[in-house]
Amino acid sequence: MFGLMFAAALANSTPVDTGRSWLTARDYPADARKRGEEGILWFVILVSPEGRVVRCDIVQSQLSSELNEKTCSLVTARAKFRPATDETGAPIYSEWQTRMEWFLPSQRQPSTTQSITMPVDMEIQVQKLPKGAREKSVGLVVKIDTDGHVTHCQGIKPDKNDAKLVNVACTQARALTMESGKDNDGRPIPFVRAMLVAFRTPVQ
Repeated sequence: MFGLMFAAALANSTPVDTGRSWLTARDYPADARKRGEEGILWFVILVSPEGRVVRCDIVQSQLSSELNEKTCSLVTARAKFRPATDETGAPIYSEWQTRMEWFLPSQRQPSTTQSITMPVDMEIQVQKLPKGAREKSVGLVVKIDTDGHVTHCQGIKPDKNDAKLVNVACTQARALTMESGKDNDGRPIPFVRAMLVAFRTPVQ
């Protein structure tokens, strides 16, 4: 009997739904509504190997601490994920980030913007880019060990024309020392996360 073996690949966690069920207009705190409070916040969550949100941290926010805490509380309770996998295909902790926009119910429902719009994690200056482009971004998924070093790296759905850029980005990522991950008990953990790398040419 013969069997086929497929190489496992890193994969970041992905939401089971679109995120619209995490927060709704009904969740708007009464005090914030009275103040007419609206704005945007970025947050990062730690997803367990079982696909549960185990931690939520605000990265940037235009909002009050009340709405910040409300966001993290509801996302932690409601968000469900397909867990990330490491290079062997085994479930692993992962870091996932997005932004939330709070607007008054009379205008529109709060919505999430997926991590494709996340801030740039690393910028690389190059002399020339394909097709004369001034800038080009590539997405990576990386595994970070307990010392903050990138041990595995690959492109996120890379175009075949981006292979060289992905290789350069991964080489640069492996040279970095990043913040190591920790579980809720403060123990160091390896984890997977996405990175956005921007290549830019010098301004003429």
